[in-house]
Amino acid sequence: MNEKLKEVITGAQSANDRVRESSERTLWSLCSEDPGATCTSLIQIACSFNMAIENRIFSLLSLRKLITMYWSAGFESYRGPPGIGGEGKRMIRESLLKLGFDDNQDARLKNCSSYCIVQIAAVDFPDEWPTLVDSIFDAILQRQSLSALYVLNEIFDDVVSEEMFFHHGIGWQTLQLISRILNSPESPIQAKTSSAKLYQTCLLQLQSPMATSTPEYKHLLSNHIRESVPLLVKILKEYRIAEGVELNTLDLQRALLSCLNTIKTGFPKKLFTMESAEDLKTFLLESFRTVAELCIGENATSDPDMREAANEVGIKIVSLFAVLMDTLTENQNWNIIVESFVLAGMVSDEDEECWENDFNVFATKETGLSTTFTIRDESEQFMQGLSGFAYNSVFDALVAALTYNESSNWKVQESILFFIQALCGNEDDEASQDIEKIHCLLRTLRELLELNGSHILVKTRCLIALPKVIERFMDSLENVKALVKEFLFASFSLGRQTSSHIIKIGCLISFTYYANFAELDSVLGPAAFEEAQRSVSAIIQDLLEEAEDDTPSVLLEALAPTLSSTHRSAETISFYQLALQLILKISSKDPSNIQVVLEAQDCLSNLLKNISTEDYVTYSKTCIPLFVNVLSGMIENKYSYAPIVCLTLEMLTVFMKRKPADGFLPHDIASYVFEPLSDILINSSDDEVMQLTSDALVYLISNSEPRQLLPYLNIVLCDLEKLLSVETSDSGAMNVGTLLVVVLEKFSKQLQEIYPRILEAATKKFLGAHNVATTENLVYVFCYLVSLNPAEVINFLSSFTNGPQGQSVLCSVLSKWLESFEVLRGERRIKENIMALSKLFFQADTRISEIYVNGDPIPYSGDVIVTRSMAKNMPERYTRITAYQKIVKLFVAELDFQTSQTDLEKYLPSSARKVEHSTSSNAEVDQEESDWEDVDDVLEYEQLQHFADQDTFSNSQGDEDLILGVDTVQQNTRDLLVSFFKEAASKNSNDFKTIYDNLTENERRILSDNLV
Repeated sequence: MNEKLKEVITGAQSANDRVRESSERTLWSLCSEDPGATCTSLIQIACSFNMAIENRIFSLLSLRKLITMYWSAGFESYRGPPGIGGEGKRMIRESLLKLGFDDNQDARLKNCSSYCIVQIAAVDFPDEWPTLVDSIFDAILQRQSLSALYVLNEIFDDVVSEEMFFHHGIGWQTLQLISRILNSPESPIQAKTSSAKLYQTCLLQLQSPMATSTPEYKHLLSNHIRESVPLLVKILKEYRIAEGVELNTLDLQRALLSCLNTIKTGFPKKLFTMESAEDLKTFLLESFRTVAELCIGENATSDPDMREAANEVGIKIVSLFAVLMDTLTENQNWNIIVESFVLAGMVSDEDEECWENDFNVFATKETGLSTTFTIRDESEQFMQGLSGFAYNSVFDALVAALTYNESSNWKVQESILFFIQALCGNEDDEASQDIEKIHCLLRTLRELLELNGSHILVKTRCLIALPKVIERFMDSLENVKALVKEFLFASFSLGRQTSSHIIKIGCLISFTYYANFAELDSVLGPAAFEEAQRSVSAIIQDLLEEAEDDTPSVLLEALAPTLSSTHRSAETISFYQLALQLILKISSKDPSNIQVVLEAQDCLSNLLKNISTEDYVTYSKTCIPLFVNVLSGMIENKYSYAPIVCLTLEMLTVFMKRKPADGFLPHDIASYVFEPLSDILINSSDDEVMQLTSDALVYLISNSEPRQLLPYLNIVLCDLEKLLSVETSDSGAMNVGTLLVVVLEKFSKQLQEIYPRILEAATKKFLGAHNVATTENLVYVFCYLVSLNPAEVINFLSSFTNGPQGQSVLCSVLSKWLESFEVLRGERRIKENIMALSKLFFQADTRISEIYVNGDPIPYSGDVIVTRSMAKNMPERYTRITAYQKIVKLFVAELDFQTSQTDLEKYLPSSARKVEHSTSSNAEVDQEESDWEDVDDVLEYEQLQHFADQDTFSNSQGDEDLILGVDTVQQNTRDLLVSFFKEAASKNSNDFKTIYDNLTENERRILSDNLV
């Protein structure tokens, strides 16, 4: 067998396709005939030092695949007996451990072996392989095997469950092993690093509820953490970062810092003593400067691996320092802290050169779209998270450093400005600043802008920081409008005069920040706003040619606020024509960039908002022919997909959505675009193209006069047929429900004869859909139909069957509908579903009451320990309850969610809160509070019914007034649900008393709390 297998292995690696494919077939054939012999031969070859390393690796890779097919039924792809056999398994396990624990083996061999060990452990450990952990511990302690330590890490990541960790004692054994390695002076630094990484995994297990499930566990955990923190700090100090530091030291520091961070944030504060915190803070600040110098400045390392590692350690230091902030006091030496952060926040020489050579890189970084994350970025987040005296102390120190800075180093200035900007993005209510200090800061910023000697990046940072400062302290500043106007036009002046593209892009970013908090149209007035429009468009045109990557989206984001003016006149029409041209030019530079597409849509939507038919036609003449040409080109050239086509469809959808304020879409325009859209939809096989086309058609049909579209009704039906067909994927048919409802609304009379066929096709599409969004969209059809006539919907769905068992479609639809409710998104959709399901509930139809659906999940109660991989493959089991019970349970869960939503006001900045308390309103509140009855416990049904009867929801307005859509539903979601439960309880609809009595105690408590 071995000799033949060696030939097969050699052939399977041949460059000749025919030889390789033939050898692979032979290998699978051999294994199929005798999996035990083949797999044991493969492991023998892998262990043979006489074989070429490539052949040994190939043997292990083959074994890795074959294990899933012939080892045990624990693998999804298991092919059944005879399998490998008990003796073969024993031999393979032993050989894999021998290879995987040998530090002298080739790294690729060790990695393959480790993979196989973990793979087998996932199904065999602990029952079939009880000695695994003992073998690993033995290799680590007796042979100091780093490879075994690596395997142990992998086992803990993928195999060890909470049950194994705690009840089988594996966790506590491993913690002792980690402590022993970290404490031992003989342990190499690589072993300490690997142990620290393993400890991080163990800490996650120690945060689980099981870690404190018994007094014994609580005591063990408390003692362990108290001992662990000083040990970790001690090792940090032993391997402190200094000049000439090695990569191994940085790796160890990174792992230790992660562990300390997890302990500080994931366990009770008292376990992290003040003594340890003080010791650690001093060390972190010292290390922070050293690490920063490795990344930035004259002494920065040229080794990219070292720089990356130092950067990651710096990020970990800042992250840990942030969670230690609760141990700082007002007497802290904040100047030292600020100096350390300013040093770490300085722009590196590489970044300076890169930004000055390519402003696009700067734009990407400044807008938060960069893929790189540095110490500077983490420090920015640290500043944004400060509060109270820490915020005030750091802000004071930064302002003083900027105002009285005598350093000639522009990088220090820019770093200070960067962190002031970050602090001003922090909306902490406790922070308060002396107004004179703010005026002093604004004067300094103005001087830096006007100073000829200021570095380009300092000027740019001033531009970007200014609107953040004004916004942060606008409640304290006098005449904010004048300040905004002054600094805005100072930035425009600088942006239009300079040749620096960095300053120009900084000017545009600054403008978007002003627009975020100020209604520039009213703040500036018509004349000044027109000047702002001209300045923004001029700067955009200066940058347009060289704009790449993320810059086009920045340009569009800056253009959008200039299009939101309510003061449009004949004098400004030329600007809006130019803006439309800019939108088209900028977006076409990178049509595949999603951010560009979104910003272009926003700009176009602003441009078309509330305009007359005359202006709409004017803008359409510029764009619509271009759009139709692109769509026609796609049809003629039979493209399946093109980014420019998708962009065109997105923009066309905006035109269809933003109909003129004084009427429907102009007939000529609707007719001009209808056929190209339908042609694309009918002929396309691309999901995204079908989604976008159907979306455009929804708005085209919805915003057109029905009589104008009558000639196209047959084409519309062809579009629906395409989307409802089984050949169209769920993703491609994502908007079919919305399109169908719009068509039914517009052409209900014309479609009466084929109504049932259309709805039957929609029902089948719904039942076959797996995509959540498509399912949700098709549920909208049933919501719409139920809003019109729930009884007819029940009759229709009961009139035909589904599947070989002849089950009523009503049962299948309702079961899936209720399942989809649990993952429903968006307030409007939730309201529509609540209203529709409520109507079905109050129909009290026996055909619905006889339908049983999945209720609550049934927890696993067997004796076998379930690993993560086993849990994935185990089917979930549920209780069975009636559809009416399910509706109630879903509504209770939604009511709980709606009630538990935190008051939004606490998230609002102080500047946005306007609280006025009058004597009379307070008196009213007192009176209201006195009317509340205390309900301390879960209500019995009769009590619940008593409260419900006091305020029963009235249906006096009639069913015809219950129209779907947020605009026509005045009640919020919670009130809709409360109204439902009050009516159900007061009338005992569908034997609501029994349903209520069968709810869990928590569910009844939710109802009691909300109905009383």
